Amino acid sequence: FSRLLDRPERFLAGTFAGLILLGTLLLSLPVSHGQTRVGPLDAMFTSTSAVCVTGLTTHDVASGLTPLGHGVLLALIQVGGLGVMTVTAFLAALQGELRGRGHVLLLSQLLGESNLMLARRLLVRIVSVTAVTELAGAFLLQGMAPGWGWFGAAFHAVSAFCNAGFSTLPGGLEPYQGQAGVLLPVAALIVAGGLGFPVLLAIPGAVLRGSFGGGVALRSEHRRILLATGALVLLGWGVFLLAPLPGGPVDRLFQSVTTRTAGFASFSQLSLAGRAGGDHRADGDRRGAAVD
Repeated sequence: FSRLLDRPERFLAGTFAGLILLGTLLLSLPVSHGQTRVGPLDAMFTSTSAVCVTGLTTHDVASGLTPLGHGVLLALIQVGGLGVMTVTAFLAALQGELRGRGHVLLLSQLLGESNLMLARRLLVRIVSVTAVTELAGAFLLQGMAPGWGWFGAAFHAVSAFCNAGFSTLPGGLEPYQGQAGVLLPVAALIVAGGLGFPVLLAIPGAVLRGSFGGGVALRSEHRRILLATGALVLLGWGVFLLAPLPGGPVDRLFQSVTTRTAGFASFSQLSLAGRAGGDHRADGDRRGAAVD
C-alpha cells in the first residue's frame, strides 16, 4: 500500500480500470446471470456504472443477475462510493504504512488533514460513519419492508447512501409509491451521502453542542451546504407538488431528493412528460424499464 500511494495519480487511474475490469469479469460469469445472459459489453457498462456510482444499466438488475451478481454489484458500489483512494489509504493506515512526506501530501489533498495521526483517525471515522449509517438504514428498511430480506435492505441502504440508484427489485421502488416508511429512510440516506463526509462528520458535534453545551459549532461552509441542500430539496418538492404527477406528497418529496443525485424513482419518469398517452407510456415502461 505504501508503494502504491507514492504515485496516487497513476494508482487512482490504474485501480479504477482494474476494479472495472474485475467487476466486468465477475458479472460476465454464468453464475452471476439470472433469467437472461449478460454479455461482456453490458457487464462492463454495469461495472463502470457501479464503480462510478451512476446507476445506469442496459439490463434489468432484478432479473438479469443472481444473488451472487447482486453481491458483486454491491461491492463495486461500496468501494466506488467511499472512493478508491479512501479505501486504499484506510487499509494502509490499518497496517501502519502511512508515513513520509508524499503520504502527508496525499492525505492533505484527500482529507484536508496534513497530520498523519489525525488523518488516520479521520479515515477510521469516515469508514465507521459509513458502516454505521448503512447498517442503521438497512435495519430500518428491513423493518419497514420485511419482504426485502436482510440482503435486499442492505443493498438498498448502500445504494442510497452511495447515491448509486441501483435496485434489486423488479420495477425499482415504484411498487412502494406512497409508502413513507420505505421512501423517507431511502431519501434520508441519499441526503446524508450527498452531503459529503466533512459535513456528515461535523453534524454530531454540532448536535452535541446544541443539546448539552459541548461539542463544536458547524463551520460556515458546512452551514451553507446544509442550507443549500435543504433549499434545493424544498424548492424541488414545491415544483413537483404543483405538477400533475402520480403519487402523493411523499412521492414528490422523494422525487426532489433522488433527482439531485441518486436516481431511484417511486413512479415512472415518463410521467414527467405529461399525462397524455398514458397507455402507450405504460407499455413502453414495461418493455424497456431500464432501472432507476
